[in-house]
Amino acid sequence: MKAPSNSGRIVFNRSVTEYDRMNHIQRQYIQNHLEVNNPETNNVHWFAPLEGMLVLFPSHVSHYVEQNTTEEENDSRISISFNF
Repeated sequence: MKAPSNSGRIVFNRSVTEYDRMNHIQRQYIQNHLEVNNPETNNVHWFAPLEGMLVLFPSHVSHYVEQNTTEEENDSRISISFNF
């Protein structure tokens, strides 16, 4: 509903499969050395919030929201969460 700049991204953690384990070293290098938001190579994927944005994902996906670091006192992040 409201997403000022620096209000924190929503971050998704990729589940680990056998394929992921085989390519773990390569992905870890990319993730640690490049700030790239690529779901094919990263174990973590994120979205910067936009006002009016709707993000739907399966309930089993591990996720969290980063800290709101907005400088303005009246610029709070307002979001709505629900299960369907």
